[in-house]
Amino acid sequence: MLDNAFPSVDSFLFVSGLLAAYIILGVAKKGRKIPFVKLLAMRVLRLLPLYTFIIMCQWWLLPYLVFKSPTSMSLPSVDPICEKYWWTNLLFVSNFYPTKLADICFPVAWYLSLDMQLFVCVPFIVFLFTKHRKAAMSCLLALLCASWIVTAAIDYHWNEPPNVLPYAGQSGIDTWKPDVYTKPYTRAGPYIIGVITGMLLLRAPYLHPDFFLRSSVHCRLAH
Repeated sequence: MLDNAFPSVDSFLFVSGLLAAYIILGVAKKGRKIPFVKLLAMRVLRLLPLYTFIIMCQWWLLPYLVFKSPTSMSLPSVDPICEKYWWTNLLFVSNFYPTKLADICFPVAWYLSLDMQLFVCVPFIVFLFTKHRKAAMSCLLALLCASWIVTAAIDYHWNEPPNVLPYAGQSGIDTWKPDVYTKPYTRAGPYIIGVITGMLLLRAPYLHPDFFLRSSVHCRLAH
């Protein structure tokens, strides 16, 4: 079960892409211009305050909670990794730099960097979709195929398996994760499928869950 937790991140990427496309396309559908800068600023302002607080706790507070004891007073009073690389988290580039996963301040936050990088592309795709649907869908499908090809090429080049499961309980996962697991060009697949799904849900009412609910109610009333 724990080994399968690694691929489960795809579900978060799918939902994130779906919601991003659905909300942004909903704004465009009302006849308003897509506020590219405002969307990015609102997302950063929503994430950054709490994210900064967590980084500060990791940097200054956690060493006292974990390391400081009568037998470990010589250990550093701050997290040396966060002291060196805290800025990569706040700029949402921690999944690229530092190159080693163990060197990331608050390591699990690589997902926020990945999600932010993918989100930046969504308004442009939605804008293209409002102008030319077929071109936007073709672009998304091309990006999806490109992501699969790049992932396969990296795995082939480094002689790595196509997923993390063969690394269960092995140290090889430390090299597999930075190369494949945390990068937007290899993890974009589920996000792109989510974006396509979000667009279809908004543009095709018969695919929306509300349509099936209303249809079932009408059938019941008819009987």
